[in-house]
This record gives sequence, C-alpha cells and structure tokens, in this order.
Amino acid sequence: MAEDFKKEALDICLRKNYNKILVKYVQLDGYEDLNFLVVLSDIDSDKHLTFGHPEEFILKICTKTDEHNLDLQFVVMDHLHRAGIPTCRPLKTTQHRDCCFIDWHGIGGGTVKYPAYLLTYIPGVTMLAAGNPGDLLLEAGRLAGRVSRALQTLSFKCDHMDTLWEMSRLPELSSLVERHLIGDDRRLGENIIKSFSDIVVPLMKQFRRGIIHGDINNCNIIVRQDITGNYVISGIIDFGDACSSFSVSDIVIVMADLMTSCFKQRDILDVAHKVYGGYVQEFPLINMEYRCLRVLICSRLLQMYVLNAETLAEERSRNDYVALEHEESLTVCKVLWKVSDQQFYSRLDRPS
Repeated sequence: MAEDFKKEALDICLRKNYNKILVKYVQLDGYEDLNFLVVLSDIDSDKHLTFGHPEEFILKICTKTDEHNLDLQFVVMDHLHRAGIPTCRPLKTTQHRDCCFIDWHGIGGGTVKYPAYLLTYIPGVTMLAAGNPGDLLLEAGRLAGRVSRALQTLSFKCDHMDTLWEMSRLPELSSLVERHLIGDDRRLGENIIKSFSDIVVPLMKQFRRGIIHGDINNCNIIVRQDITGNYVISGIIDFGDACSSFSVSDIVIVMADLMTSCFKQRDILDVAHKVYGGYVQEFPLINMEYRCLRVLICSRLLQMYVLNAETLAEERSRNDYVALEHEESLTVCKVLWKVSDQQFYSRLDRPS
C-alpha cells in the first residue's frame, strides 16, 4: 500500500475515533493483523490544537479477526490486568467503544472497512529481539503459568478453537505431512500423529479446559533492561489467538517456541527444564497432562512446520514472520522425538 494512503487512513481513523493526531508511525511485524506503533498527540476539541506530550500506542487493524473474537480479546486483557499481569489494554473510542472501523486497502483494490483498536503501549522489545536471554527462560515460564492460572478463573462463553492449530486436530494434518515432508521426515510426522492418537487422545477428556492465550511465544513476551543492564519481563501482548481450549496448550506452545528459538544456542532439554520449571511454580500440571507433555510438544512442533509450510506455499512469497525459524521447528522436532520419555522427564524434573 502506498505510504501516503496508509498515513492518511491512519490519521483519519485516529482523529475521528480517538481525538488524536498522528505524529508518526512504524509498521510492526505480524502474522495476519496489521500492527502499528503510533505516536499521538491529543486534540483540543474547541481549537483543534494539540496539547500535552506525544504518547506511544499500538494500533491494530484486524484483517482476519471476527468481532466475537475481539470481544474475547478485550475481556482477556482486562482480566489479566486485574490479576496483576502487565499487558496492553484497549482505549475507549469517542463513542465509548473498545474498537472502531478503518477504511483500508482491500486485496482486490478499493477500500474495505476493518475493525481497529488502539492499545496502551508496553515499552521494551520482544524477547526474541533481546536474543532470548537464558536467565529469562524461567521467568518466561512463570509468566505463562501466571496467565494460565488467571485464565482458569475467567468465565466467557466462546466457541472452541476452530483451526488446524487446535491441539486436538493434529490427526487432520496427515495430508499436509504427506504434502510437505518426504522420506524419514514424513515417517516422523506419521509416527507423531499415530502416537498422538494412541496416547494423547484417550486421555484428553481428563485435561483441564478454559480460556487460553493461544500464542505465548518470544515475539509476544516484552522485555526491557533494568538499571543494571539486565533484561526483565515487562509484559505480554497479542491476544488474537485467545480461545477456549485445553489449558495445557499454553505451556506446550511456549516450550515448543523457545526450544526452537534457542536451539542453536542452548540444549533443548535445558530450555524445556527452565521454562517448565517456571510454569509449574505458578500452575502445576495434573498427572494426565504431564504424562502427555513430550508427545504434545512434538505434535506442536510438527504443526508449526507443516502449517507454516502450507502458508508459505499458498502465498508464493516469503512471509518473514511465518518463515521465522521455520526449518528449526522440524529439526527440534526430530531431536526431541529421539529422546526417550525417561530422558525427557528426568531432565524436566531435575532440581535447578
């Protein structure tokens, strides 16, 4: 999209719905939704003059998200904030709503109205951009555990996650395994799906259910440097995948992500030990969830590889966000699959 159109569309939306003037903006990485770091000044409603110091916010334009999911996102952000977990929160529009609509370029040309909302900004950088500091792995696990514990008390009527990223739908990926994997890698995928069907599926009815974040990873954990120069966690962002699902999903997702992202720098079982150790300090797993953890992580890694491979093939161009550590997810999956349950759980439970 032409930059002049983009700036004009943002400015009109922010003036109309938030009484704010766009000073500058930067587009951020994202999977489907459009994310902008915007610097805004307030408008004096009488004189139309700006006053006060410009402030930073995040403006999200939802190109794929339905309005019901937006309601869930806002409820989750508010619930976590009330539980003392630092996260962004939506600003009310001039009509006292959580979101508005913006006229944006459609795929086929012309303009389309998309839901948009303005969020408070959490200063810092992503954990990934900070280089995945090893001393934050335990704290990242603790943050995920705090989120899971808080969301267990949230009651919100919403549909079960209707996407192939949903844990229980792993067996449906057989055709993608056949399409994107060959030889030993394909056999690996088939074996993981079989183990999931044989081991996990019979026990899933005993897993806890509730609202989950759905995408706790090192791009959604924000960190900052303290006065000593060390990184500390300052918050969690991006609730676009929040849904009703199995509570164990969030620890599986963050473990799979950080094991993949740290693969070239650290032993993956050491990463698993630290992240898991932090998580269970806040939200211990029940026996059935614990027994399935290794297979669940391998299943998530397989999902990451084949679903991202499908997205990259469909788009016929490089999506940097989707391509991020794409190959590493398969490599880590192969390494973890060769680890026995005895090795995995002995490392997981090793005293720190």
